[in-house]
Amino acid sequence: MEAGKKRIPDEIRRQIVDLALEEPEVSPRELAVRFTDTKRYFVSKASVYGLLEAYDLITSPAFLVIKAADEFSDKSSAPNQLWQTDFACLKVSTGIRFRQDVTRWLRP
Repeated sequence: MEAGKKRIPDEIRRQIVDLALEEPEVSPRELAVRFTDTKRYFVSKASVYGLLEAYDLITSPAFLVIKAADEFSDKSSAPNQLWQTDFACLKVSTGIRFRQDVTRWLRP
């Protein structure tokens, strides 16, 4: 075991797995937060994910496939009105697709 890393006690591990089985729709991040809040014992998202993965309790997320539109449905009418949305891919008039990883202003 690496210096600074501590193994989660078996009793705590069992409680985390029980919580995951009670609430299967909750993500590992949410489980970590709920467990920390209710049990007053901090566990990281990564620890919860690893534990659930070991018990084969990680499900594939449901993805909604959205195709890029040729233009925005809500057109900007003034400068600084066009900002990146939550979409990962933006199709521009030249046909080039840009992957947007951070929120930033896009020139119209």
